Amino acid sequence: LNVANALGGKKLSLVQTKKGDRYWISDIDYRLYVKTRLVYVESTWFFHTPTRLITKGKISKRSYGIHFTFHDFIWIVLLFFLLPTFTVWYKRMNITFTFLFYICYYGVSLLLVLFLLSGNRWAHLLTLGFL
Repeated sequence: LNVANALGGKKLSLVQTKKGDRYWISDIDYRLYVKTRLVYVESTWFFHTPTRLITKGKISKRSYGIHFTFHDFIWIVLLFFLLPTFTVWYKRMNITFTFLFYICYYGVSLLLVLFLLSGNRWAHLLTLGFL
């Protein structure tokens, strides 16, 4: 078993499916390995990013939160992507504007390209989430 610690001090375990997908989940118990073989992955509509792992038994179902995904840091990334809007509004001829302009020009563009290339998100964007 691969074990790690989350930001809040929770113990995380690595779960691997038959397809080879790996997910870090918290609060794992023995039922996931012993009693349940049916595992469903709930994902977002547009970029198909996994959000929860759901196990269905004979009587009940249980969901586990997936960690280390893009949605864990969504507010930081959104603020970074909105930084070019601030530079358009700020427009001053000083060193702060120049510094922000180059961060937006190179940093935001590079982060956007890395985001679209990881997980084949570019294909989801071209097909509007239907792929």
